[in-house]
Amino acid sequence: MQHSQKKSLFPEGMTGAEKVAAFLSQARVFDVATSVDGQPKVRPFSYFIYNEQEDRIIFSTGKFKNVYKQLLANPKIEIFARVGMTFMRYDGIAKTFDDQKIVEKVWNDSPGIGKIYRENGWEGGLFYLENGHVEIRESLYPVEEFDV
Repeated sequence: MQHSQKKSLFPEGMTGAEKVAAFLSQARVFDVATSVDGQPKVRPFSYFIYNEQEDRIIFSTGKFKNVYKQLLANPKIEIFARVGMTFMRYDGIAKTFDDQKIVEKVWNDSPGIGKIYRENGWEGGLFYLENGHVEIRESLYPVEEFDV
């Protein structure tokens, strides 16, 4: 028996980035996968910003962290999130950029982390995915695919 693709999980008219933001919000914690010398490295993230003007998801991490160095060296990354038995894979090319206003927003939204970064003089790093592709599945079955 063939399993047909299910109806979209999202309201009609949402952009791909809006769908990703909605799914990540439900998941609350998601994994970012990078690689170093062909070895996969995965770590949990929980913060993102949906930039409505640019219809883009922005992620943040410390510029001093290995994850940031890895995405600079090999910007092909994948983000994995799960809500119950439904999961999302979001892959693309990480593009870094600097915007101190966004970094300040991140630190203000997460005051404990902002305090630690400020006290240590650490820089916040920002990135988004370009040429993104999303696959949403329920266990073995595809639910939806789209580009972001």
